[in-house]
Amino acid sequence: MSHISGQVSSGSLTLLVFAKVWEVLFQFDEFLAEDTRLKGCSRCGGKNLHCSNYARADWGLPRALRGLHPRPGFSCDGCGKRARPAY
Repeated sequence: MSHISGQVSSGSLTLLVFAKVWEVLFQFDEFLAEDTRLKGCSRCGGKNLHCSNYARADWGLPRALRGLHPRPGFSCDGCGKRARPAY
């Protein structure tokens, strides 16, 4: 489908919808990460968690988005246990 003044092609619309879905998912990641950080360590009860983000599996992500948004994670300062947001 070609661009006609005032219209959006189906490919462009698909890309816009895809980008919006990922934006919402990344915001959800941030919300869950903050909740995890505030709860602290589930093993020792420590409240000092250090950020230790890791690479997100890139299934279905376009190349342009790969590696841009790491998955949030934390490690406990007290016992070293990794704390990840619950999904």
